[in-house]
Amino acid sequence: MGFKVFFDANVLIPINLCNLLLNLADAELFAPVWSDDVLEEVERNLVSKIGLTTQAAHKRVDAMARAFPEASISGYSHLIASLTCDKKDRHVLAAAIQSGAAVLVTANLQDFPLSSTQHYEIEVVHPDQFLQDQLDLYPVEALEVLRTIPERNKRPPTTLLELLVALRKLVPDFAQFASNAARTPEAIGQSALFHVPETRPSDEDLFFPNGPNDLKNPKTVAYRWYNSVLGHEPPQVFDNLCLRAADFPSREQVAKLIDEHGLAEGIDYAIEDDRVAYMKLVKTDSNYLQAFRTGFYQGLALTLVKLDNQEWRVFAFGGQRPDASRIFLQTDS
Repeated sequence: MGFKVFFDANVLIPINLCNLLLNLADAELFAPVWSDDVLEEVERNLVSKIGLTTQAAHKRVDAMARAFPEASISGYSHLIASLTCDKKDRHVLAAAIQSGAAVLVTANLQDFPLSSTQHYEIEVVHPDQFLQDQLDLYPVEALEVLRTIPERNKRPPTTLLELLVALRKLVPDFAQFASNAARTPEAIGQSALFHVPETRPSDEDLFFPNGPNDLKNPKTVAYRWYNSVLGHEPPQVFDNLCLRAADFPSREQVAKLIDEHGLAEGIDYAIEDDRVAYMKLVKTDSNYLQAFRTGFYQGLALTLVKLDNQEWRVFAFGGQRPDASRIFLQTDS
């Protein structure tokens, strides 16, 4: 049956997410596993939360079961009493253990603390992380699946862009990863060099290949803004490179917030609008670390926007990456 992956009901209810997961399974990247209890929960929630008719919900779940007849697992009830995860999800973990799955994919990680799973050699992961792993492990196959799903759809999403925008609500980091991979497939799996300003052997190549005054390069703008925050550039550089300096704390306050954070060389562009770019600021105590150019996001994000004159400015920084539509609503107002 291959590499087994158990799916919790909450990742099978959203239609676009479910469709992607099952199409990846159909491409034989992994073998999906679930239980009758999980499928019943999916069907029940499709009616109560999504608003499908009982008939439509049953039809969808029945189609899943028929497409993967070996996916359903039973005979796990004897395990439930000994489990310590969230009570309502013990049947899920029990079924996953009984199936021999290596991974349990769920949107509710908090319901499966490590103490409740570490004895059973099963990894509990969020669908965002799981999908990024599939794209990183099987870039050609995963991208082909992503491209063919919209082509077969009779209603939106009928383009890759529409699909990624729809997925962004549930698996935002995967959507960004996939967007970049579709633009530059050769970059998948490459690593980005973190920059710490005390050591600069190749800054020119990484951040300003056309010189430090090329403000049409978002990496150059990010680099100079970052160094101005840390006092390696004149204070006015900070003000000049912010879109609206008044929206930021003082330079000294920003410096405290990004203390011990390194600037990653890799850059992500907004899925639906390449006038918005993101660069990672990740906390590190070493001069050089390796991190995926894209992928599961942890840390701070520096958000940049392109002006009408093609120059870039720093729009914001923080734990979230604002999407392009919200940014231009703000900047145009």
